[in-house]
Amino acid sequence: LEKPTPPVELLRAVGAVVDQPYVIVADDDPDILEAVATVLQSVPYRVATARDGEICLHLVRKHRPDLLVLDLLMPKKDGYEVLEDISKDAELKKIPVIVISNSGQPVEIERILALGAKDYVVKAQFSPEEVLGRIGWEASDVEKMIIGPYATGVMPDWPQPMAWTTARTAKA
Repeated sequence: LEKPTPPVELLRAVGAVVDQPYVIVADDDPDILEAVATVLQSVPYRVATARDGEICLHLVRKHRPDLLVLDLLMPKKDGYEVLEDISKDAELKKIPVIVISNSGQPVEIERILALGAKDYVVKAQFSPEEVLGRIGWEASDVEKMIIGPYATGVMPDWPQPMAWTTARTAKA
């Protein structure tokens, strides 16, 4: 009898055949950048990283990611400026954005949501795995990860579904 394939190995094998979602993670904290990128790559996502807002915008414009995970306080251009630039472009503003920041003040959250972010995570209360939950996919649920969002366009068990299908369809 063959041993069942662990879900992570199955996902990697399927990811080699299926178009993997492309995520840009922008944060000036190298530890957070590495932790979030590592968790996302293990699912597997294709991940690019940026340590400042200018590089982030360059990558977003060049590669049109399926998702942007964005810190607010970064050098050269902060997350607010990145969101403002993205919101001015009809194509770029379709890209879902999750903001990760140290502050959870209601005024700040309102501002980033008004600029088009889909979700907001407070760094002090966050783990890299939480980003997966916010995206709406759980690493242990292979069927949801591979089939769910692509087949239905709806992220299961997430209060504010992100527009994955809209962003992916817009590129086609």
